[in-house]
Amino acid sequence: MATAALVLSPLAYGQNPCACEPNRYFTALRVEHLEMQFTDGTIHESERGGLLARDASGRVYGETHPLQSASSEFANLNQPPQNVGQPGFETKARIYSIVSIYDCLDGKNITIFPDLKIARVTQNDISANSRGKNSSNLSYFEALKLITHLSNSLYEDLGFKDIGEIRTHGFKVTVLGTQQDGEWNGRPTEIREYWVLDDLAVIILEIRTNLRGKNKTTINVTDIQRKKPNPSLFEIPPDYTINPIPQEMHFPESNPQPNPQK
Repeated sequence: MATAALVLSPLAYGQNPCACEPNRYFTALRVEHLEMQFTDGTIHESERGGLLARDASGRVYGETHPLQSASSEFANLNQPPQNVGQPGFETKARIYSIVSIYDCLDGKNITIFPDLKIARVTQNDISANSRGKNSSNLSYFEALKLITHLSNSLYEDLGFKDIGEIRTHGFKVTVLGTQQDGEWNGRPTEIREYWVLDDLAVIILEIRTNLRGKNKTTINVTDIQRKKPNPSLFEIPPDYTINPIPQEMHFPESNPQPNPQK
């Protein structure tokens, strides 16, 4: 879990940064609901999320931490141990929260682990000339459609609908299996649905259904406020270690989890 988290970006938070979107600042609440079907046919659900924000320069901030769990298996992973500090209890560091900052102007991805007080800073491979405001004159909806439409996928414009008081434009991408997918070749393996608030360049609702893996992820962005976020959100706390060498990272051991249907 920790290794994968090192490369988190706003893509993992339901926002595909096609380019910088300066002056489209906002703060919002992002909630990701996961439904997984296991081999015994049972459905396990969990929720995580947190603050999502963009500042006036186009930097994107996203945080994720457990919100609730309908499954006892997940609940044990999502909640801090209640007996920490009691005699005879061995305390081990665990990751409960992750913060991701995408600095599009400097081409940096920053992943912060508050539980471990460390931060990972990486340079993305986008050239400096391609950073900055979207120069193709495409709307956010059109740009998002281009980068999510794979060669082995079908595209469908879903038109407009109101989500709460927000008018959104939606589209659906159906991913088809290839020869490498064996019996799934030519069959739908995943369906992705996006509902976009174009003028603010935000995905309001994203639904990803994995037909082969039998899981579904729904990401909602709510409580949107068109205000500038606190600048401190985009700074690494001064007492955090940046890019620690592997032997200093001390990632916790993963707890055993039920195997989902493959």
